[in-house]
Amino acid sequence: MTGLNEKFVRSRPLLIAAVCLLAGLWIRDHFFETAALNLPPFVGEKGSYEGILRTPPRPARHGWKTEVDLQVTGEDPIPLLLTLPPSDPDGIQPAELGPGDRIRFQSVLKEPRRYQNPGGFDYRRHLSRKGIHLTGFVRDWEILSRGNPSPLFRLRRGLSHLLENSLPPEAVGLFKALLLGDLSGLNPEILERFRKTGT
Repeated sequence: MTGLNEKFVRSRPLLIAAVCLLAGLWIRDHFFETAALNLPPFVGEKGSYEGILRTPPRPARHGWKTEVDLQVTGEDPIPLLLTLPPSDPDGIQPAELGPGDRIRFQSVLKEPRRYQNPGGFDYRRHLSRKGIHLTGFVRDWEILSRGNPSPLFRLRRGLSHLLENSLPPEAVGLFKALLLGDLSGLNPEILERFRKTGT
């Protein structure tokens, strides 16, 4: 027992230092702003841009969200989060896009909104941790070129096409949601039921 007490006394300074370090990181993360960013001059203005997808689009409440590397002449790619409409003018669905695809789009790029809810989820800080400081809602977009998607993404796309060609239309959306996490084919009423039950 005495040996345990001696070990605890010897390790107490290290424990106190660890607690202070964690407390300092938590305070910095919750109460101090990150350094001011040098945002591009076109932020807040409507424009036509080109970008390369970093992630496959995923269904969201108001369209499809995807992370994109904005291509600016003479500059490093600028990561941003885009919200795409259900399809482009040619009828191509965002679910058909994949990492590496280059698109042209029109949007007003802005800083992420910060909601003033004390203790609430800080959306701007969440995106900042991923290196994203700009967002945009896209009205019109088109594919310029296809990238070289990963084997996993090609498998996912292949399974999606297999389900579409082998199941009745009313079942495709449900199976794509359960197997692939693709909610785009679900009836809004059924989707709302799933959300209410936390399924």
